[in-house]
Amino acid sequence: MIQWSFVLLVCYDPRTIFNRLRQHQTPDAAKNEGNQYIEGELAYHQEPYPIALSQRIPWVLTLLISLRLANWKTGEASHDRKQPVKPLTRTAFCRHAVYLAVQSFIILDITSILVKEDPYFHIPNASIHSTWPPPSAELPQCLVSVLSVIPPQLMRTAIPAIQAYALITQGGSLPTIPIVMLSGLGL
Repeated sequence: MIQWSFVLLVCYDPRTIFNRLRQHQTPDAAKNEGNQYIEGELAYHQEPYPIALSQRIPWVLTLLISLRLANWKTGEASHDRKQPVKPLTRTAFCRHAVYLAVQSFIILDITSILVKEDPYFHIPNASIHSTWPPPSAELPQCLVSVLSVIPPQLMRTAIPAIQAYALITQGGSLPTIPIVMLSGLGL
């Protein structure tokens, strides 16, 4: 958050340029206010930098935790034309979460096979520079021909990073699927 604060202070002037987009429950609630527009059935109000301290603190904290600047107008046309962010339907969200979970399982399976077959991960004195893939590996020939092009140091350092990515992705997508499905059922 410190780096993001630095970027905002050095590269932008959030007090004059940024506007937070707030969604109204009904389009009728926003018709009498300035700086509002309607997108589809949703009404949005552009909230500039507040004058009152009690409103300014939540505005600034929301800006600091919004790293992708979703639902913020920043004055940059390439960013602003994509705002406000369209929420996913439950079905689309679950489909995407299942896709990420399956992708993560496949990545973990492939990398665990590579770890099992490579003596570097099992023998304490094995060199990171030893032949890749190992000659003892029982891998399909097409996979061996692809893997033999990659330097062994790169592959052996990339495998834990790839596994970490898959686990983090899986940890973010798997728990959300039953929750969203249960909320769709009204439970």
